[in-house]
Amino acid sequence: MQDRSGASTYLIYPGWYAVALAFLIQLIASGPIYYGFGVFGQVFEQEFQATRTSINVILTLVTLFSGFAGVPIGWLLRRFSVRSVLLVGAAGQITGLVMVAQASSFSQVLVGYGVVAGMADALLSVQLTNMLVVHWFEKRRGLAMGIAVTSTSFASVIYPPLLTGLIDALGWRATFLVVAAMLAMLMPIIAWKAGLPAQIPPVERLPRTVPATGHHAPQPRQPSVYRTADFWIVTFVVGAMFSANLAIISAVIPYARSQGLSPYAAASLLSLQGGVALLAKIGFGMIADRARLNHGLAAAGACGALSMVLWLVGGNIFVLAAAAVTFGLCLGGTLPMFGVILARRFGLNDYAMLIGASRTAMAPMMLGAPLVVGFLFDRWGSWRPTFVALLLFLLIATILSLVARFTPPPANEE
Repeated sequence: MQDRSGASTYLIYPGWYAVALAFLIQLIASGPIYYGFGVFGQVFEQEFQATRTSINVILTLVTLFSGFAGVPIGWLLRRFSVRSVLLVGAAGQITGLVMVAQASSFSQVLVGYGVVAGMADALLSVQLTNMLVVHWFEKRRGLAMGIAVTSTSFASVIYPPLLTGLIDALGWRATFLVVAAMLAMLMPIIAWKAGLPAQIPPVERLPRTVPATGHHAPQPRQPSVYRTADFWIVTFVVGAMFSANLAIISAVIPYARSQGLSPYAAASLLSLQGGVALLAKIGFGMIADRARLNHGLAAAGACGALSMVLWLVGGNIFVLAAAAVTFGLCLGGTLPMFGVILARRFGLNDYAMLIGASRTAMAPMMLGAPLVVGFLFDRWGSWRPTFVALLLFLLIATILSLVARFTPPPANEE
């Protein structure tokens, strides 16, 4: 709030509560689903004698629902509150996790994890959490987004060793119930704090002749957005980097084991990657508030390409650790840039539908990544073809990033 002089009287700016909630949702809801997959996959292989390709179908389904649900979720957010959608997602994911804990066959795991939890995860995705953040911030949008998405880095740091330890101590079924209980404890916080302002508060607005719109402002359709090169460039580039992340989640632990690392050492590579990404997200978020966005996105892509070279070299824990560090920089730079680029380039009018359309368009790449990884391994008996394919993919993404400009819209379109 402000006094009559226009000075801020907030003790703590309310937008930071939205950032904290977005952080917790991604950490507790999406974290185990994605960053626990490498650990859970090995359990499913041993428990149900499932092939790597069939196990990766789970991650493919989760990605399918997360990607192709973008436009339907945008439609839902035109009609229902962010709070309502998040609560439905949390309840659905709890149901899916409990189903997996009680599964007696791999097909039941596939339904509980890949279908029920996967569909629910789409209602807890960055499309929703980005909505919470961008409508509270403009001056510090990059920083706020960067802090919010550090949740996935924390998840990648803590979940591989944590879940490995829980499975050793309690068994894999009880571990799924622990994860479900954590999400259940988050639901009251969602009900309390998942709200949007009528418009961006004045203390966070950039100078302009017309104030920034909020979620209650008129929502004009912008068909021209989907005909711009910038929209398709950012969609392809970010989709390529997200796809690479899914491939890394699927491949790194078994690849590191094949290089002679212990289970805990292999899991620690994902933790190291997540720790670096955590710092990179804040750093790239601050850069997004001050520098050209295409250069930041290109730098992230170049880090990803270098990482694939290092994975290919492999051979010892030091090279593999360097690969994890450089891919952490790639992933850390991508996540905050995505939401900031869309908001700055196209404004907040119908932002939920815009980000949903982008995620839907990149879904085929992300959908195919785990299947391709599994196929390449089953066909060649090696993880190296995966890293070669990702190297080429990320080099193309880097070049396209340099072509884009991501020029902000006129002030009256924001």
